[in-house]
Amino acid sequence: MDNKEDIFDIRVNEDGKKLVNRIYQLVVVCFWIGLAVEAIILVSGAINYFRYRDITFIVDKGYYWYLRIYTVYIILFSALTILQSVYFLNFTKQAQQSIRINDSHGFNHSFIWMYKSLKITLVCIIINGLFFIYGLF
Repeated sequence: MDNKEDIFDIRVNEDGKKLVNRIYQLVVVCFWIGLAVEAIILVSGAINYFRYRDITFIVDKGYYWYLRIYTVYIILFSALTILQSVYFLNFTKQAQQSIRINDSHGFNHSFIWMYKSLKITLVCIIINGLFFIYGLF
């Protein structure tokens, strides 16, 4: 049996190329909006922390720990969200460039960025779940 480099050949017509270009433009817009939203969330979390950081453990130990864990959660989750957005932006950028120059190797390589983005998404889901469980108790 012959060892072939490509299992199958994918051809993209002009409509597909236009669609990929529009998707890339939309992802760029979503990326910048996402960065702005994450900045607002971080500032809001910082304001919340500095406003209530003087609450002592003796006064309200539940809120004392919630505030500190929430601050760590916000910082960690925002960093992961930004990283996930960067990975997805890289995926769409490389896919768009590869389609434009008809580079099948580059297009196949772009899926590594999507894989990394999905791994970060799974980590975010787990962190959200853990924080939700902590909030319940």
